[in-house]
Amino acid sequence: MSDETATTKKRRKINNFELALILNAVKILNQQHRLKMENIKQFSQQDESHWPTTREISEYCQFSIYKTRHLLIKLSEEGYIRSSGKVISNSLHWSFIGDDVCD
Repeated sequence: MSDETATTKKRRKINNFELALILNAVKILNQQHRLKMENIKQFSQQDESHWPTTREISEYCQFSIYKTRHLLIKLSEEGYIRSSGKVISNSLHWSFIGDDVCD
């Protein structure tokens, strides 16, 4: 196996790990936001302002905000998550779709 092929496979594994980490962060932060809002009886799944922001996800995963946004967009394109579609308080917000976890 050439060094180039091994490097490509290593990058793919890292990216899959990073995607899974971001996906799990979105899921966990969505659950945390939902629990907070249920405590004050104001949560609506459709209320996008209560979804976690790109910054919250990047801080949770300890990735740069740019890397996090790139990975979030990729997960959105693959149908695992969705974005608010509009900027709310100067941030995009993200929601987990379904119960499946990306491998």
